[in-house]
Amino acid sequence: MGDSGCDDVLKQRWPIPDEEFRKKEEIVVAVQVGGKMRGTITVAAELKEDAAALERLARDSPIGLKFVAGKKVKKVIVPTKVQQPVVNFVLEQ
Repeated sequence: MGDSGCDDVLKQRWPIPDEEFRKKEEIVVAVQVGGKMRGTITVAAELKEDAAALERLARDSPIGLKFVAGKKVKKVIVPTKVQQPVVNFVLEQ
């Protein structure tokens, strides 16, 4: 061993992470209808906590048009304070 270059590496400081690279530009939101996973939509990350925008985007998506359009929605549940947002449409029977 005895390589003096090894000592230089051991004395180096850890790099400081740049938080800008960790920010996501888009997130994937699950869409459920009647408690069943029907698909996902990709939305801008800044909409993560905007329940009204997430509901509107889910309704207007191909998933919403297929499973929700023309049906009576009893309740829409959009928990936004979670790691992975979900839009859940509860339909009337």
